[in-house]
Parts: sequence; structure tokens; C-alpha cells
Amino acid sequence: QERMEHHLPLLVLVLSAPTVIGAWRNSTSSSAFSTTISASRTESQNPLCEKNWLLVLATGRSGSTTVMSMLDAVPQITLYGENSGIEYFAETLENERVIHNVEAWRKDPLNEKKYLRSIQKMILASYGYKGKSAYIGYKQLVGRIHDLDFLRELFPCGRFIINYRKSIDAQAKSQVELWGGDINKTRSYLLKTQKRLEDFHDSDANTFMLPLEDFSVKRFNSLLDWLGITNCRFKGVKNANRGKQYTADYSNVIRLNSNSTLHKAGKHMRKRPFE
Repeated sequence: QERMEHHLPLLVLVLSAPTVIGAWRNSTSSSAFSTTISASRTESQNPLCEKNWLLVLATGRSGSTTVMSMLDAVPQITLYGENSGIEYFAETLENERVIHNVEAWRKDPLNEKKYLRSIQKMILASYGYKGKSAYIGYKQLVGRIHDLDFLRELFPCGRFIINYRKSIDAQAKSQVELWGGDINKTRSYLLKTQKRLEDFHDSDANTFMLPLEDFSVKRFNSLLDWLGITNCRFKGVKNANRGKQYTADYSNVIRLNSNSTLHKAGKHMRKRPFE
């Protein structure tokens, strides 16, 4: 749900035996994307850290579809689109034990880690994920997440890309044009939402700030560095949702060395609708 304010060049990836370093745990290797991952934190023994979760937390009309599509084009990264609020559903089920502590709502004691692990599995199943990517995740609008702290419980070893717009006025105008509503109320909501994300960033080292206005080859390559991905560079930025248009297939804008292989970029995206 994003619109870029100016035209950006085509995305091109150049790969040369890409390697992931300094991430969380050992993962699948391939000729195109070998991984050298060692556990760096005690949380790596946590069953909730079995996979390398990567989430894009977006404010809407902020470039998140571009972020999703570019990262999903990188070998061994699978990044899906939005859902209707799985996190809110999971948090509600957990909290109702306290809110409705009466016989009519009786439940046995909760094994929290087991419960949260089941939510992770539900998320993977809901997206139809069957692969063995080094990184797996999705993008989500912050408005669908009641408590960002719950994300830390659900993904204790996850990494979060915070995507927003510095220009609140331009973003509010874009949202009202597409979704309707009052411009002043939309602006107020965006200010509060951005403050939530800033507070989340300040309290969590595993976050990467990526405002729309900073979209550039250099910034996206810094994102790859932050993820521990080496020998894999972006050569351009392709906006995936200019106005109301989506680009679902990135396979024709990726260039690999002849000795490399790559999962078909955009293949799984064509099997599911965009938002």
C-alpha cells in the first residue's frame, strides 16, 4: 500500500557466493546462498528461535511492499505480505485468561512457550510456507498489532524493520486518497503510531529504521549488512507499488553469476493476493 513520490531505478541483485554471517543459528545452505551462522545469544536454545524471523512493521503507504519485494528477491529470504492480524488474535487468546477468570471461560494452565510456538507454526501454515529459507517473515501494518511488546514474546530472536514516512502530511494525504477518512484524524493517528515505533526501536536493538524518504541503494545494502548478508548487493531500487499498482514478479530484474541458483523470485507471491 505504498506510493513513491519519484521514480526510482530498477532493482538488480548481483550475487557472488552470498554468505550470511553473525546471525542466530545454523541454517540451510545452497550454491547460491551458503550460510555460515552460529548462535550468538543464549536465546538460540529457545524453541521460539528455531527460525530466523524477520518482520517489516509498517505504518501504511510507507513503502513496505517495496521493502518486502526487494528482500524476498534475495536468495534464501522468504518475506510474505500482510495478514489480517494474527498477532492480535494470539495476544487476545492469551490475555482472556486474565480478563475472563470465571468458570464459563475455564482453561487449564498455559504453557506459554508451547502456545507461542503453536502461533508461529500457525503463521507459517497460513502463508503456505514449506521451505527452508535462512530468513522467514512477513510485513504487517502496525495498526493491526495491539501491543508491540507481544512481538518480543512471540519472536524473541526476531529482527524488525521499522518502515514509516518522515513526512506525516504526505503520508496522511496518501492514505486518505486511497482509504478515505478525515485528514486531521489520520495525521494524528500516524503521529501516535510513529511514536509507538520509535519507542519500540529505542528499547530493542534488533530493529532497523527504514523510512520511505531514505530508500536508496546504499540504505538497502546497509539493511543486508544488518542481516549479516555478504557478497550480495542491490544495484537499484524498484518500487513495487507506485500509486495503486503492484509488481508481483521480480524474477526478470535479478542477475546472478552463472554458477549460482535462485528460488524463483515472485513465485509464491503470484499464488496469493496482495492486500
